[in-house]
Amino acid sequence: MKKAFLILLFTTIYFTKSKAAVFGKDENLHAIEINNEKIPVEDGNTNCYLGFKTSGYYFIAGLYLKNDGYVLIEQANQNTYFPLTENDIAYYQKQKILPTPLPTYKVPIVEYLLGFSLWIIVIGVFLYAIIKRTLFGNDNEAIVDDENKTKQNELQ
Repeated sequence: MKKAFLILLFTTIYFTKSKAAVFGKDENLHAIEINNEKIPVEDGNTNCYLGFKTSGYYFIAGLYLKNDGYVLIEQANQNTYFPLTENDIAYYQKQKILPTPLPTYKVPIVEYLLGFSLWIIVIGVFLYAIIKRTLFGNDNEAIVDDENKTKQNELQ
């Protein structure tokens, strides 16, 4: 059981790479291609492009992942974003800055797997334990039976 847990833990750490050391909230920004247009925000000084944001919570591995919807990502600093409300989207579409309808996007399946990886580990450990017990029986019972047989042989 311990071996299975360690294997699953190290496998998760290997595949999550940078996510392995994340504790707490993590946000990721993803660009959406829309004709390489620059989108000015409220002050008119910052050029942005359309994207979407995901956020998750990690404790050794991913606890959850949430799709936060459309955002404007600052072109100069790609770690800065401006959330888009329905009113913002309607305004930018009315100004013909954003297309109508907005382009669709999908959160990559790998991001979902990493975002829920802790639960995958837990399920994997339980499945391993159940399969091991089903195929090989309960090792504790075998040890007790061997000890009882040894005691019986000693008494005779």
